Amino acid sequence: MNIQREDTFYFGEAEEFERVTKAIYDHVIIQLAEHIRELAVVIDHLNQFKSYIYANKFSIIIKDKS
Repeated sequence: MNIQREDTFYFGEAEEFERVTKAIYDHVIIQLAEHIRELAVVIDHLNQFKSYIYANKFSIIIKDKS
């Protein structure tokens, strides 16, 4: 479904609309970047945990064979 919308701007409103739209866009981009950084930290922690599990599993196997 394609909805078309016509807007009529009066003197000065177009500039205000553009300013507000850019401010919202900038805010969304900043928030997205922060969430991506947080996700990268979570992924790093999961990789460290995975390495820890593999290291402990390997040491248990070595201890069982001894």
